Amino acid sequence: MAPNIQTATRAVDDALAACNHAMRCSVSQSLKNNTPGEVVFARDMLLKIPVIVDLLSIQEKRQLLINENLRRQNAKRKEFDYVVGGEVLIKNFNPNKLDPKMEGPHQITRVFTNGTVEICRNHQVFERLNIRRLVPFCQV
Repeated sequence: MAPNIQTATRAVDDALAACNHAMRCSVSQSLKNNTPGEVVFARDMLLKIPVIVDLLSIQEKRQLLINENLRRQNAKRKEFDYVVGGEVLIKNFNPNKLDPKMEGPHQITRVFTNGTVEICRNHQVFERLNIRRLVPFCQV
């Protein structure tokens, strides 16, 4: 190989090695005080000393975080049963600045068990929508 190609190859290898070392030495959010390299190899990545990692405490901390996030998300949910004759607003996803965020109210003509509702857009147009796209008109 030419000297320029060898130099470039060596520079790329050095950069990849440095990136690999940095990833193993960085502290992960889910592992808190331990690096991924410490967990996998049971050794410190910078110093040649053994490290004892308590995997059970890491798992317990992660489970507590999962439970807390789930509790927070469930607290935002609102129970609502859609009934025929009720009115709903349709969410407008990705509206422009001046576009309305919701349109309606539209009257419900049928309710299905799979989480969809049929609404009446006008006298001849009926549309079947998922309830995730709807907001009850009484809650606005």
